[in-house]
Amino acid sequence: MKKSLPHRMRCRFGVLFPRTALVLNYVRKIHRLPRLRNPRTLNEKIQWLKIHGDNRAIALLADKYAVRSYVEEKGLADMLVPLLGKWDSVGEFRSEWASLEAPFVLKANNSCRTVLAVTDKSSADLDEICRTLEGWLSDRSFWGLFVEPHYKYITPCIIAESYLGPSLTDYKIWCFGGVPHCIFTCSARTGDSVEIDCFDPDWNEHPERLVFSEHYRRPQVPPARPEGLEQMLEAAARLSKGFPQVRVDLYWVDGKVRFGEMTFTSNGGCMPYFTEEYQLELGSKCAL
Repeated sequence: MKKSLPHRMRCRFGVLFPRTALVLNYVRKIHRLPRLRNPRTLNEKIQWLKIHGDNRAIALLADKYAVRSYVEEKGLADMLVPLLGKWDSVGEFRSEWASLEAPFVLKANNSCRTVLAVTDKSSADLDEICRTLEGWLSDRSFWGLFVEPHYKYITPCIIAESYLGPSLTDYKIWCFGGVPHCIFTCSARTGDSVEIDCFDPDWNEHPERLVFSEHYRRPQVPPARPEGLEQMLEAAARLSKGFPQVRVDLYWVDGKVRFGEMTFTSNGGCMPYFTEEYQLELGSKCAL
């Protein structure tokens, strides 16, 4: 899909003037200036880390393909979603299309929201898919949109993974220095909204930590405690050790924990769904 002119202009502005774009994005989303000299909230500390952190180091873990090796090194290879293919060009992908067995999911390794599920090849438009993939591979200024510098150090590629099914619940575990602090859940996603909830590591619900809206909705029934919660927390702790803050995204599918990704700049560091009080609490856990 071709990006709009305003989108491309914002990306380019972020590439050319990253610090200015960072501040403007924050004001647009959070409605105040970020305290970059003395960051206090988690949002502000993520902004600080964008400027002062080791973006090259975290690039390897934000890379949806390269991170697989890191997960294996941590002894968690059994949590990886089966990899069906990896291609550096659309031509390579097209040449192997016939051998791919649906259902599967296509992803770009170097950005977010670049996911395409193919559940039925007979009704799939290969030309349209290839145009989408070409757009993903050629978008090298994506990192400028929300000023996420680590993405610029990732060499883009396309991967295919096994399809885990529709309507999955994301278990997004916030970790600080290798210690899981809370679990942020996302479920019942639609094009316009998502149901969110927040739990402590003992699976006590804490809706008072969240700001609900038309987009970020409170579920009528809170997600059930996953059977693999302890395994999830142990994996998140192992993967996040050594990082001031990172969100480890996991799934519970068919009685098994599956690894999603590691996210270092959640919502570009402009998260609207945590209250100010909880933003301060999370920020206090992030040692810079």
